[in-house]
Amino acid sequence: MDEQPSDKILRLAAGRWEAIYSHLASVELGAAMEKAPRHVACPIHGSSGSNDGFRMFRDWRENGGGVCNTCGAFHDGIGLMAWLKGMTYKDTLKLLLEELEGEGGGAIPPPAPRREADIERERKARAEEDRQSANRIRSVWQSSLPLDHPRAEPARLYFARRGLKPYLDPRVLRFHPGLHYLDGDKMLGTFPALVFRVSDGQGRSVTLHRIYLDCEGNKAPVPKVKKLMGYPRGARTLTGGAIRLAPAGRLLGIAEGPETALAIMEATGMPVWSAISTSLMRQVQLPDHVEKVVVWLDKDANEAGRIAGQTLCERMWAEGRYTGAVLPGLPLAHGQSSVDWLDVWNRLGYAGYPQCYVDPASDYRRRAM
Repeated sequence: MDEQPSDKILRLAAGRWEAIYSHLASVELGAAMEKAPRHVACPIHGSSGSNDGFRMFRDWRENGGGVCNTCGAFHDGIGLMAWLKGMTYKDTLKLLLEELEGEGGGAIPPPAPRREADIERERKARAEEDRQSANRIRSVWQSSLPLDHPRAEPARLYFARRGLKPYLDPRVLRFHPGLHYLDGDKMLGTFPALVFRVSDGQGRSVTLHRIYLDCEGNKAPVPKVKKLMGYPRGARTLTGGAIRLAPAGRLLGIAEGPETALAIMEATGMPVWSAISTSLMRQVQLPDHVEKVVVWLDKDANEAGRIAGQTLCERMWAEGRYTGAVLPGLPLAHGQSSVDWLDVWNRLGYAGYPQCYVDPASDYRRRAM
């Protein structure tokens, strides 16, 4: 059987990721490589006065992996490079293969010899880290509650404050009455939290996305309200994944945040998935039966949402899917960094949405009324 391009790259790159990143991503990853495995500001979205954004895994020199508490974990260098450069997985494979065995390969030296004892120690450390990650995810999900539980009042208040009906599917969203909040290695307290299940490109559970609250249903007073949990490295990856808020039909919408996706579902009845962030939106993978895709963009001052949506649209077109993107009609107010379709819902209601997508008879609309 022929070797897959990804397997070939991981074989050629094993033990060489420090040289690869120094050659291709020294600006983005210089601080993270120097301070690994400690946290630094995320190379994509930076830091908001906290140092809790991004870190390289302990065995990053061997496998190239790293994790951002907001954007998610990337368990090998291919996924991390695709995220870092905003490239498709296919284009990332091409770039790395050219560097490793083509004309550019001379800039990347072969890996230094490593002792078997060092390799075995790293393998055991990685296995233990994966075991702890799996246990944390399992514990959080099993100790969380459906949103119609009497103790889930902060979650219902949060939805009400955001102008949304509570989303009650416990297979996708639950409420945790008290999750620890870590800012790097510092514990800032325990807070209620919404807990969304995140699936990979094949629909299998990968990790959890948390939104930290206070007891009155406001966003918690923490540096990063929204965080992805780390997850075990292995066959599953966050690349291509999403929060699948509804089963995908022949028509599917893609939005960034889960609250925005829920507003679109409530307004239009369209099934919508949340890609969680602009970096992950570029790489969402859809089932083969999805024929038409609507990308519901955020209007950002830095145009990050539009750029990510355009990248996704181009990939969907290349896959043979009829794809369009829609941008909120609301203007950005002075000093405002972003406007999304939840803002449209709260300001204009149904009238703010393209009427061609509003289906008054949809099952979801009836459930949300």
